[in-house]
Amino acid sequence: MKEYYYDDKLVTYSLSNDGYDIYLDGILWVSQHEPYIPYRNKSYEENAILQIEEITSIPSYENDPIDDINLMLTDQEYRLLMLELNV
Repeated sequence: MKEYYYDDKLVTYSLSNDGYDIYLDGILWVSQHEPYIPYRNKSYEENAILQIEEITSIPSYENDPIDDINLMLTDQEYRLLMLELNV
């Protein structure tokens, strides 16, 4: 089984009779159970793997505060902040 990581934390999953759970470093992170299964034409395991692959392909901004600020501000607010910071 392929190992997946997000922010250097191991991402795993477990299956149940009505869906699956995804764990980040052993802590429940995502819970998908009937009727809320994203890909109806796939098995629970295929769903879990696809969802993990989608999540782990999203870049994390945890270690980059400037990117976090950029996500929270409008373009104009961001430009003003950068001017004030002399960046």
